[in-house]
Amino acid sequence: MRIMSTIVAVATPPGNAGVGIIRMSGPKSVDIISRVFPFKAVPRVVQLGLLRFVCSRHSVEDASEAVRTQSKGDITDDVVVIYFQGPKSFTGEDVVEIQAHGGSHLLGRIVDGLVALGATPAGAGEFSKRVFMNGKMSLDQAESIIETIHAESDTHLRASSAVMQGQLRARLEAIEANLVDISAQIEVVLDHPEFDDEASLIAQIKPKIHAEAMQIQSMLHTVAHGRLVSGGIQVAVLGRPNVGKSSLFNAILGRERAIVTEIAGTTTDVISESIHYNGMRIVFNDTAGLRNSANQIEQIGIQRTRETVVNADVVLVITDNSCGVDDEIMSLCAGKPTLVVRNKCDLLTPTLRNGRQGDAPTTIFTSAITGENVECIKEEVFKIALSGVPRSQGLVITNARHAQELQGAHGALLSSMSGDKTLDMVARDIADAVVHLGNITGKHASDATIERIFAGFCVGK
Repeated sequence: MRIMSTIVAVATPPGNAGVGIIRMSGPKSVDIISRVFPFKAVPRVVQLGLLRFVCSRHSVEDASEAVRTQSKGDITDDVVVIYFQGPKSFTGEDVVEIQAHGGSHLLGRIVDGLVALGATPAGAGEFSKRVFMNGKMSLDQAESIIETIHAESDTHLRASSAVMQGQLRARLEAIEANLVDISAQIEVVLDHPEFDDEASLIAQIKPKIHAEAMQIQSMLHTVAHGRLVSGGIQVAVLGRPNVGKSSLFNAILGRERAIVTEIAGTTTDVISESIHYNGMRIVFNDTAGLRNSANQIEQIGIQRTRETVVNADVVLVITDNSCGVDDEIMSLCAGKPTLVVRNKCDLLTPTLRNGRQGDAPTTIFTSAITGENVECIKEEVFKIALSGVPRSQGLVITNARHAQELQGAHGALLSSMSGDKTLDMVARDIADAVVHLGNITGKHASDATIERIFAGFCVGK
Protein backbone atom coordinates (compact mmCIF):
# COMPACT_ATOMS: atom_id res chain seq x y z
CA MET A 1 0.00 0.00 0.00
CA ARG A 2 1.30 3.45 -0.91
CA ILE A 3 1.76 6.07 1.81
CA MET A 4 -0.19 9.16 0.80
CA SER A 5 -1.39 12.39 2.35
CA THR A 6 -4.52 12.45 4.48
CA ILE A 7 -7.45 13.76 2.46
CA VAL A 8 -10.85 15.02 3.56
CA ALA A 9 -14.11 16.01 1.84
CA VAL A 10 -17.86 16.12 2.28
CA ALA A 11 -19.17 12.82 0.91
CA THR A 12 -22.85 13.79 0.68
CA PRO A 13 -24.43 16.00 -2.02
CA PRO A 14 -24.37 19.81 -1.72
CA GLY A 15 -27.25 21.44 0.12
CA ASN A 16 -28.86 21.21 3.52
CA ALA A 17 -30.09 17.90 4.91
CA GLY A 18 -30.71 16.11 8.18
CA VAL A 19 -27.33 14.38 8.10
CA GLY A 20 -24.12 15.09 6.23
CA ILE A 21 -21.09 12.80 5.99
CA ILE A 22 -17.47 13.87 5.96
CA ARG A 23 -14.88 11.32 4.88
CA MET A 24 -11.19 11.45 5.84
CA SER A 25 -8.62 8.94 4.60
CA GLY A 26 -4.90 8.64 5.18
CA PRO A 27 -2.20 8.00 7.78
CA LYS A 28 -3.07 11.05 9.93
CA SER A 29 -6.81 10.36 10.14
CA VAL A 30 -6.71 8.95 13.67
CA ASP A 31 -4.43 11.69 14.97
CA ILE A 32 -6.54 14.48 13.46
CA ILE A 33 -9.92 13.23 14.69
CA SER A 34 -8.44 12.61 18.16
CA ARG A 35 -7.69 16.32 18.46
CA VAL A 36 -11.29 17.45 17.95
CA PHE A 37 -13.35 14.52 19.25
CA PRO A 38 -13.18 12.15 22.30
CA PHE A 39 -12.05 9.37 19.98
CA LYS A 40 -11.26 5.75 20.80
CA ALA A 41 -9.32 3.90 18.11
CA VAL A 42 -11.71 0.94 17.95
CA PRO A 43 -12.47 -0.12 14.36
CA ARG A 44 -16.06 -0.35 13.12
CA VAL A 45 -17.62 0.91 16.33
CA VAL A 46 -20.10 3.81 16.23
CA GLN A 47 -18.98 6.59 18.58
CA LEU A 48 -21.30 9.44 19.60
CA GLY A 49 -19.84 12.63 21.03
CA LEU A 50 -19.16 16.33 20.77
CA LEU A 51 -16.99 17.50 17.89
CA ARG A 52 -15.24 20.76 18.71
CA PHE A 53 -13.38 22.69 16.04
CA VAL A 54 -12.20 26.20 15.26
CA CYS A 55 -14.51 28.29 13.14
CA SER A 56 -11.92 29.53 10.66
CA ARG A 57 -8.69 28.40 9.04
CA HIS A 58 -5.61 28.46 11.31
CA SER A 59 -2.21 26.88 11.30
CA VAL A 60 -2.03 23.39 12.82
CA GLU A 61 -0.48 24.82 16.00
CA ASP A 62 -3.16 27.49 16.39
CA ALA A 63 -5.93 24.94 15.82
CA SER A 64 -4.47 22.56 18.40
CA GLU A 65 -4.27 25.34 21.00
CA ALA A 66 -7.85 26.39 20.28
CA VAL A 67 -9.05 22.84 20.79
CA ARG A 68 -7.05 22.50 24.02
CA THR A 69 -8.35 25.71 25.55
CA GLN A 70 -11.90 25.30 24.15
CA SER A 71 -12.02 28.98 23.29
CA LYS A 72 -15.22 30.90 22.66
CA GLY A 73 -14.38 30.89 18.95
CA ASP A 74 -15.01 27.15 18.78
CA ILE A 75 -18.00 25.58 17.05
CA THR A 76 -19.44 22.33 18.35
CA ASP A 77 -21.74 19.69 16.94
CA ASP A 78 -23.04 16.35 18.19
CA VAL A 79 -21.73 13.83 15.70
CA VAL A 80 -21.29 10.13 15.06
CA VAL A 81 -17.77 8.95 14.18
CA ILE A 82 -16.87 5.58 12.67
CA TYR A 83 -13.28 4.42 12.27
CA PHE A 84 -12.28 1.92 9.56
CA GLN A 85 -8.75 0.66 10.08
CA GLY A 86 -6.70 0.04 6.95
CA PRO A 87 -6.42 -2.12 4.97
CA LYS A 88 -9.98 -3.21 5.86
CA SER A 89 -11.55 0.02 4.62
CA PHE A 90 -12.92 1.43 1.38
CA THR A 91 -9.62 3.05 0.38
CA GLY A 92 -7.33 0.51 2.06
CA GLU A 93 -6.07 3.25 4.41
CA ASP A 94 -7.21 4.40 7.84
CA VAL A 95 -10.58 6.03 7.21
CA VAL A 96 -12.69 8.15 9.55
CA GLU A 97 -16.28 9.04 8.65
CA ILE A 98 -18.07 11.81 10.54
CA GLN A 99 -21.86 11.96 10.48
CA ALA A 100 -22.81 15.51 11.43
CA HIS A 101 -25.89 17.68 11.02
CA GLY A 102 -26.24 18.25 7.30
CA GLY A 103 -25.99 22.02 6.97
CA SER A 104 -23.73 22.90 4.06
CA HIS A 105 -22.08 25.76 5.97
CA LEU A 106 -21.52 23.57 9.02
CA LEU A 107 -19.99 20.76 6.97
CA GLY A 108 -17.73 23.22 5.20
CA ARG A 109 -16.51 24.58 8.53
CA ILE A 110 -15.79 21.08 9.85
CA VAL A 111 -13.71 20.37 6.73
CA ASP A 112 -11.88 23.69 7.26
CA GLY A 113 -11.07 22.66 10.82
CA LEU A 114 -9.73 19.26 9.74
CA VAL A 115 -7.64 20.88 7.02
CA ALA A 116 -6.19 23.27 9.62
CA LEU A 117 -5.09 20.21 11.59
CA GLY A 118 -3.17 18.70 8.68
CA ALA A 119 -5.63 17.13 6.24
CA THR A 120 -5.68 18.03 2.54
CA PRO A 121 -8.89 18.83 0.62
CA ALA A 122 -9.68 15.84 -1.60
CA GLY A 123 -9.95 16.26 -5.35
CA ALA A 124 -12.62 14.75 -7.58
CA GLY A 125 -12.68 10.95 -7.25
CA GLU A 126 -9.60 10.90 -5.04
CA PHE A 127 -11.02 8.40 -2.55
CA SER A 128 -11.96 5.97 -5.33
CA LYS A 129 -8.59 6.52 -6.97
CA ARG A 130 -6.92 5.40 -3.75
CA VAL A 131 -9.05 2.25 -3.79
CA PHE A 132 -7.56 1.47 -7.20
CA MET A 133 -4.01 2.57 -6.38
CA ASN A 134 -4.02 0.45 -3.21
CA GLY A 135 -5.13 -2.64 -5.13
CA LYS A 136 -8.59 -2.87 -3.58
CA MET A 137 -10.36 -2.68 -6.95
CA SER A 138 -9.53 -2.91 -10.63
CA LEU A 139 -10.08 0.14 -12.81
CA ASP A 140 -13.27 -1.24 -14.36
CA GLN A 141 -14.67 -1.93 -10.89
CA ALA A 142 -13.86 1.63 -9.80
CA GLU A 143 -15.61 2.97 -12.90
CA SER A 144 -18.67 0.90 -12.03
CA ILE A 145 -18.99 2.95 -8.83
CA ILE A 146 -19.79 6.10 -10.80
CA GLU A 147 -22.16 4.13 -13.06
CA THR A 148 -23.99 2.86 -9.98
CA ILE A 149 -24.30 6.41 -8.65
CA HIS A 150 -25.73 7.71 -11.93
CA ALA A 151 -27.85 4.65 -12.79
CA GLU A 152 -31.48 5.55 -13.46
CA SER A 153 -32.97 2.11 -14.04
CA ASP A 154 -32.94 -1.36 -12.50
CA THR A 155 -31.20 -2.84 -15.54
CA HIS A 156 -28.40 -0.26 -15.28
CA LEU A 157 -28.00 -0.97 -11.56
CA ARG A 158 -27.75 -4.71 -12.26
CA ALA A 159 -25.19 -4.14 -15.02
CA SER A 160 -22.98 -1.85 -12.92
CA SER A 161 -23.30 -4.16 -9.92
CA ALA A 162 -22.05 -7.12 -11.97
CA VAL A 163 -18.92 -5.16 -12.91
CA MET A 164 -18.45 -3.91 -9.34
CA GLN A 165 -18.60 -7.50 -8.07
CA GLY A 166 -15.73 -8.39 -10.41
CA GLN A 167 -17.50 -10.33 -13.17
CA LEU A 168 -15.86 -8.37 -15.98
CA ARG A 169 -12.47 -8.43 -14.29
CA ALA A 170 -12.66 -12.21 -13.83
CA ARG A 171 -13.49 -12.82 -17.48
CA LEU A 172 -10.77 -10.50 -18.72
CA GLU A 173 -8.13 -12.00 -16.44
CA ALA A 174 -9.06 -15.51 -17.57
CA ILE A 175 -8.69 -14.50 -21.23
CA GLU A 176 -5.43 -12.70 -20.49
CA ALA A 177 -4.03 -15.74 -18.65
CA ASN A 178 -4.81 -17.99 -21.63
CA LEU A 179 -3.20 -15.52 -24.04
CA VAL A 180 -0.10 -15.32 -21.86
CA ASP A 181 0.12 -19.12 -21.95
CA ILE A 182 -0.05 -19.02 -25.75
CA SER A 183 2.65 -16.34 -25.80
CA ALA A 184 4.85 -18.55 -23.60
CA GLN A 185 4.53 -21.38 -26.12
CA ILE A 186 5.60 -19.01 -28.88
CA GLU A 187 8.57 -17.71 -26.87
CA VAL A 188 9.89 -21.25 -26.35
CA VAL A 189 10.10 -21.77 -30.12
CA LEU A 190 11.48 -18.28 -30.80
CA ASP A 191 14.18 -18.75 -28.13
CA HIS A 192 15.21 -22.16 -29.48
CA PRO A 193 15.46 -21.83 -33.27
CA GLU A 194 17.11 -25.25 -33.51
CA PHE A 195 13.69 -26.74 -32.74
CA ASP A 196 11.95 -24.35 -35.07
CA ASP A 197 8.60 -25.66 -36.32
CA GLU A 198 6.59 -22.47 -36.77
CA ALA A 199 3.94 -23.90 -39.08
CA SER A 200 3.11 -26.72 -36.66
CA LEU A 201 2.88 -24.38 -33.64
CA ILE A 202 0.74 -21.83 -35.50
CA ALA A 203 -1.66 -24.58 -36.50
CA GLN A 204 -1.77 -25.68 -32.85
CA ILE A 205 -2.38 -22.26 -31.28
CA LYS A 206 -4.85 -20.82 -33.82
CA PRO A 207 -7.86 -22.67 -32.33
CA LYS A 208 -6.84 -21.43 -28.87
CA ILE A 209 -6.61 -17.83 -30.11
CA HIS A 210 -9.95 -18.22 -31.86
CA ALA A 211 -11.56 -19.43 -28.62
CA GLU A 212 -10.38 -16.30 -26.75
CA ALA A 213 -11.50 -14.06 -29.63
CA MET A 214 -14.97 -15.62 -29.37
CA GLN A 215 -15.03 -14.89 -25.63
CA ILE A 216 -14.36 -11.23 -26.37
CA GLN A 217 -16.88 -11.21 -29.21
CA SER A 218 -19.59 -12.50 -26.87
CA MET A 219 -19.00 -9.47 -24.66
CA LEU A 220 -19.03 -7.14 -27.65
CA HIS A 221 -22.44 -8.53 -28.63
CA THR A 222 -23.86 -6.92 -25.47
CA VAL A 223 -22.62 -3.41 -26.32
CA ALA A 224 -25.74 -2.33 -28.24
CA HIS A 225 -27.94 -3.50 -25.36
CA GLY A 226 -25.55 -1.83 -22.91
CA ARG A 227 -25.90 1.51 -24.67
CA LEU A 228 -29.68 1.36 -24.20
CA VAL A 229 -29.22 0.30 -20.59
CA SER A 230 -26.87 3.18 -19.71
CA GLY A 231 -28.35 5.95 -21.87
CA GLY A 232 -31.97 4.88 -21.92
CA ILE A 233 -34.12 4.27 -25.01
CA GLN A 234 -34.22 7.62 -26.80
CA VAL A 235 -37.59 8.37 -28.40
CA ALA A 236 -38.24 11.35 -30.70
CA VAL A 237 -41.87 12.52 -30.60
CA LEU A 238 -42.50 13.98 -34.05
CA GLY A 239 -45.40 15.56 -35.92
CA ARG A 240 -47.06 18.63 -37.37
CA PRO A 241 -48.27 21.40 -35.04
CA ASN A 242 -51.56 20.83 -33.22
CA VAL A 243 -51.80 17.07 -33.72
CA GLY A 244 -51.58 16.63 -29.94
CA LYS A 245 -47.89 15.78 -29.59
CA SER A 246 -47.45 17.56 -26.29
CA SER A 247 -50.78 16.31 -24.94
CA LEU A 248 -49.75 12.74 -25.72
CA PHE A 249 -46.28 13.41 -24.28
CA ASN A 250 -47.93 14.48 -21.01
CA ALA A 251 -50.24 11.45 -21.07
CA ILE A 252 -47.29 9.08 -21.45
CA LEU A 253 -45.48 10.74 -18.53
CA GLY A 254 -48.64 10.82 -16.43
CA ARG A 255 -48.20 14.50 -15.58
CA GLU A 256 -48.35 17.95 -17.14
CA ARG A 257 -44.78 18.51 -18.33
CA ALA A 258 -45.22 20.28 -21.68
CA ILE A 259 -47.35 23.40 -22.20
CA VAL A 260 -50.47 22.58 -24.21
CA THR A 261 -52.52 25.22 -26.02
CA GLU A 262 -54.56 25.43 -29.22
CA ILE A 263 -51.98 27.87 -30.62
CA ALA A 264 -49.85 26.16 -33.28
CA GLY A 265 -46.11 26.09 -32.52
CA THR A 266 -46.39 26.20 -28.72
CA THR A 267 -43.43 23.82 -28.38
CA THR A 268 -40.33 25.58 -29.70
CA ASP A 269 -37.61 23.47 -28.10
CA VAL A 270 -36.95 19.83 -27.25
CA ILE A 271 -38.40 18.79 -23.88
CA SER A 272 -36.98 15.53 -22.51
CA GLU A 273 -38.42 13.41 -19.71
CA SER A 274 -38.06 9.75 -18.87
CA ILE A 275 -40.22 6.92 -17.55
CA HIS A 276 -39.34 3.44 -16.33
CA TYR A 277 -40.76 0.47 -18.18
CA ASN A 278 -39.82 -3.20 -17.67
CA GLY A 279 -36.76 -2.11 -15.70
CA MET A 280 -35.50 0.13 -18.52
CA ARG A 281 -35.45 3.89 -18.78
CA ILE A 282 -37.27 5.32 -21.81
CA VAL A 283 -36.55 8.97 -22.61
CA PHE A 284 -39.31 10.72 -24.56
CA ASN A 285 -38.21 13.89 -26.38
CA ASP A 286 -41.13 16.18 -27.28
CA THR A 287 -40.07 18.25 -30.28
CA ALA A 288 -41.17 21.39 -32.07
CA GLY A 289 -43.91 20.81 -34.64
CA LEU A 290 -42.56 20.56 -38.17
CA ARG A 291 -43.78 23.24 -40.55
CA ASN A 292 -42.46 26.11 -42.66
CA SER A 293 -42.07 29.13 -40.42
CA ALA A 294 -40.40 32.53 -40.65
CA ASN A 295 -40.11 32.71 -36.86
CA GLN A 296 -36.41 32.45 -35.99
CA ILE A 297 -37.02 30.78 -32.62
CA GLU A 298 -39.31 28.22 -34.21
CA GLN A 299 -36.74 27.57 -36.96
CA ILE A 300 -34.10 26.80 -34.34
CA GLY A 301 -36.55 24.47 -32.60
CA ILE A 302 -37.27 22.64 -35.87
CA GLN A 303 -33.53 22.20 -36.48
CA ARG A 304 -33.21 20.68 -33.01
CA THR A 305 -36.11 18.39 -33.88
CA ARG A 306 -34.14 17.07 -36.84
CA GLU A 307 -31.07 16.51 -34.63
CA THR A 308 -33.21 14.65 -32.10
CA VAL A 309 -34.43 12.30 -34.83
CA VAL A 310 -30.84 11.52 -35.83
CA ASN A 311 -29.99 10.48 -32.25
CA ALA A 312 -33.23 8.60 -31.58
CA ASP A 313 -33.58 4.85 -31.16
CA VAL A 314 -37.29 5.03 -31.97
CA VAL A 315 -39.38 7.75 -33.64
CA LEU A 316 -43.02 8.32 -32.72
CA VAL A 317 -44.77 10.00 -35.61
CA ILE A 318 -47.91 11.62 -34.23
CA THR A 319 -50.86 12.44 -36.44
CA ASP A 320 -54.58 12.85 -35.80
CA ASN A 321 -57.92 12.11 -37.44
CA SER A 322 -57.76 15.23 -39.63
CA CYS A 323 -54.82 14.10 -41.78
CA GLY A 324 -52.98 11.01 -42.91
CA VAL A 325 -49.34 10.09 -42.48
CA ASP A 326 -47.13 12.93 -43.72
CA ASP A 327 -44.70 11.79 -46.45
CA GLU A 328 -42.25 14.59 -45.64
CA ILE A 329 -42.10 13.57 -41.98
CA MET A 330 -41.80 9.87 -42.85
CA SER A 331 -38.87 10.67 -45.15
CA LEU A 332 -37.19 12.43 -42.24
CA CYS A 333 -37.45 9.16 -40.30
CA ALA A 334 -35.94 7.06 -43.08
CA GLY A 335 -33.71 4.35 -41.63
CA LYS A 336 -35.09 4.82 -38.12
CA PRO A 337 -37.44 2.40 -36.35
CA THR A 338 -40.73 4.26 -36.54
CA LEU A 339 -44.10 3.91 -34.84
CA VAL A 340 -47.10 5.85 -36.18
CA VAL A 341 -49.54 7.02 -33.52
CA ARG A 342 -52.92 8.40 -34.54
CA ASN A 343 -54.05 10.68 -31.73
CA LYS A 344 -57.57 11.95 -30.94
CA CYS A 345 -59.14 8.57 -31.72
CA ASP A 346 -61.92 9.47 -29.28
CA LEU A 347 -63.23 11.73 -32.07
CA LEU A 348 -63.34 8.90 -34.63
CA THR A 349 -66.39 6.72 -35.23
CA PRO A 350 -65.70 2.94 -35.36
CA THR A 351 -66.29 3.02 -39.12
CA LEU A 352 -63.75 5.76 -39.72
CA ARG A 353 -61.21 4.10 -37.40
CA ASN A 354 -61.50 0.76 -39.20
CA GLY A 355 -61.16 2.51 -42.53
CA ARG A 356 -57.85 4.03 -41.49
CA GLN A 357 -56.19 0.94 -40.06
CA GLY A 358 -54.04 0.69 -43.18
CA ASP A 359 -52.41 4.11 -42.76
CA ALA A 360 -49.01 2.62 -41.99
CA PRO A 361 -47.42 -0.77 -41.26
CA THR A 362 -47.49 -0.11 -37.49
CA THR A 363 -50.20 2.25 -36.31
CA ILE A 364 -51.60 2.71 -32.82
CA PHE A 365 -54.86 4.57 -32.32
CA THR A 366 -54.79 6.51 -29.09
CA SER A 367 -56.27 9.42 -27.23
CA ALA A 368 -54.35 11.77 -24.97
CA ILE A 369 -57.71 12.78 -23.45
CA THR A 370 -59.05 9.33 -22.52
CA GLY A 371 -55.69 7.57 -22.18
CA GLU A 372 -56.72 4.85 -24.60
CA ASN A 373 -53.72 2.72 -25.73
CA VAL A 374 -51.15 4.96 -24.02
CA GLU A 375 -49.68 1.87 -22.34
CA CYS A 376 -49.57 0.19 -25.76
CA ILE A 377 -47.27 2.97 -26.98
CA LYS A 378 -44.78 2.26 -24.17
CA GLU A 379 -44.92 -1.47 -24.85
CA GLU A 380 -44.41 -1.06 -28.58
CA VAL A 381 -41.51 1.40 -28.13
CA PHE A 382 -39.84 -1.09 -25.80
CA LYS A 383 -40.27 -3.94 -28.29
CA ILE A 384 -39.05 -1.91 -31.27
CA ALA A 385 -35.97 -0.58 -29.48
CA LEU A 386 -34.84 -4.01 -28.31
CA SER A 387 -35.74 -5.96 -31.44
CA GLY A 388 -32.58 -7.16 -33.12
CA VAL A 389 -30.43 -6.13 -30.15
CA PRO A 390 -28.73 -9.14 -28.52
CA ARG A 391 -29.71 -9.15 -24.86
CA SER A 392 -27.80 -10.71 -22.01
CA GLN A 393 -29.04 -11.79 -18.59
CA GLY A 394 -25.46 -11.78 -17.36
CA LEU A 395 -22.59 -9.38 -17.94
CA VAL A 396 -23.50 -6.37 -20.10
CA ILE A 397 -20.92 -3.88 -21.41
CA THR A 398 -22.31 -0.40 -20.70
CA ASN A 399 -19.04 1.56 -20.63
CA ALA A 400 -17.91 3.04 -23.98
CA ARG A 401 -14.23 2.88 -22.97
CA HIS A 402 -14.53 -0.81 -22.18
CA ALA A 403 -16.24 -1.45 -25.51
CA GLN A 404 -13.47 0.38 -27.38
CA GLU A 405 -10.72 -1.61 -25.66
CA LEU A 406 -12.56 -4.90 -26.23
CA GLN A 407 -12.87 -4.01 -29.90
CA GLY A 408 -9.12 -3.35 -30.02
CA ALA A 409 -8.32 -6.68 -28.35
CA HIS A 410 -10.69 -8.55 -30.66
CA GLY A 411 -9.16 -6.90 -33.73
CA ALA A 412 -5.64 -7.79 -32.58
CA LEU A 413 -6.57 -11.46 -32.15
CA LEU A 414 -8.26 -11.57 -35.55
CA SER A 415 -5.10 -10.05 -37.02
CA SER A 416 -2.97 -12.74 -35.36
CA MET A 417 -4.94 -15.43 -37.22
CA SER A 418 -5.00 -13.75 -40.62
CA GLY A 419 -2.74 -14.42 -43.58
CA ASP A 420 0.66 -16.05 -43.45
CA LYS A 421 1.90 -14.53 -40.21
CA THR A 422 5.23 -15.47 -38.68
CA LEU A 423 5.39 -16.43 -35.02
CA ASP A 424 6.91 -13.12 -33.95
CA MET A 425 4.10 -11.27 -35.74
CA VAL A 426 1.51 -13.45 -34.00
CA ALA A 427 3.24 -12.76 -30.67
CA ARG A 428 3.04 -9.00 -31.26
CA ASP A 429 -0.69 -9.19 -32.04
CA ILE A 430 -1.33 -11.22 -28.89
CA ALA A 431 0.70 -8.73 -26.85
CA ASP A 432 -1.45 -5.91 -28.29
CA ALA A 433 -4.60 -7.77 -27.26
CA VAL A 434 -3.26 -8.24 -23.72
CA VAL A 435 -2.54 -4.51 -23.47
CA HIS A 436 -6.09 -3.64 -24.54
CA LEU A 437 -7.53 -5.99 -21.90
CA GLY A 438 -5.16 -4.55 -19.29
CA ASN A 439 -6.30 -1.06 -20.17
CA ILE A 440 -9.78 -2.03 -18.98
CA THR A 441 -8.69 -3.46 -15.63
CA GLY A 442 -6.00 -0.80 -15.19
CA LYS A 443 -3.04 -3.17 -15.35
CA HIS A 444 -1.68 -1.43 -18.45
CA ALA A 445 -3.63 1.84 -18.34
CA SER A 446 -1.61 5.03 -18.67
CA ASP A 447 -1.47 7.62 -15.91
CA ALA A 448 -3.31 10.05 -18.20
CA THR A 449 -6.15 7.56 -18.66
CA ILE A 450 -6.40 6.94 -14.92
CA GLU A 451 -6.42 10.67 -14.15
CA ARG A 452 -9.09 11.32 -16.79
CA ILE A 453 -11.36 8.59 -15.43
CA PHE A 454 -11.24 9.69 -11.79
CA ALA A 455 -11.57 13.38 -12.73
CA GLY A 456 -15.11 12.51 -13.79
CA PHE A 457 -16.04 11.41 -10.26
CA CYS A 458 -17.59 13.72 -7.70
CA VAL A 459 -15.61 15.17 -4.78
CA GLY A 460 -15.99 12.93 -1.73
CA LYS A 461 -16.19 9.71 -3.77
